[in-house]
Amino acid sequence: MREIHHRVKNNLQMINSMVRLQSRYINATNAENSLKEVERRIQTMALLHEKMYQSDNLVAINIKEYITNVIEDLLSIYKAEKNINYRLDIADINYKTETILYQGLLINELITNTLKHAFKNRTKGHIAIKLHNKNANQYILKITNDGETLDINNFNTSKSLGHRLIKNFVKQLNGSLEISNNPKTSFTIKFDEF
Repeated sequence: MREIHHRVKNNLQMINSMVRLQSRYINATNAENSLKEVERRIQTMALLHEKMYQSDNLVAINIKEYITNVIEDLLSIYKAEKNINYRLDIADINYKTETILYQGLLINELITNTLKHAFKNRTKGHIAIKLHNKNANQYILKITNDGETLDINNFNTSKSLGHRLIKNFVKQLNGSLEISNNPKTSFTIKFDEF
């Protein structure tokens, strides 16, 4: 019970921080979208808790099931406007809940960013998510889309909340982020499980 209390307390503090950050970006024209983004982040965290409580192992959760649920939830939001397909190539890995939480939030931000910007002027598209061991405790997460290519320089210098959160979640994973556009836009995150 102490462990569950500790995790819930930490997650509530994280939600509080994300809401505080989001509030700095809210104005009259984007208030509804900002609240929906906060809602999606909270849903990603709630999904982790749901998986944790359904699991026999409260310490480690299967990442493939979790990522599948996160991407299906995100795509369901846009399904009326866009036909986006996805493919998962994910090893059968059980991560500690801290690792999976930051991965889930990172994937949520990257997919949301892709749906909003890469497929902004398109009704069809494809997203691929690949996650495998590089070696013992090192992993590579790669998210690729066939939408409009990303202005990498703009992404790296952007002060938007989404971009700041992506960089922060990569940092929380003690990872590195590499972005490429040849020919499709790919985000490659190398990280160690902590």
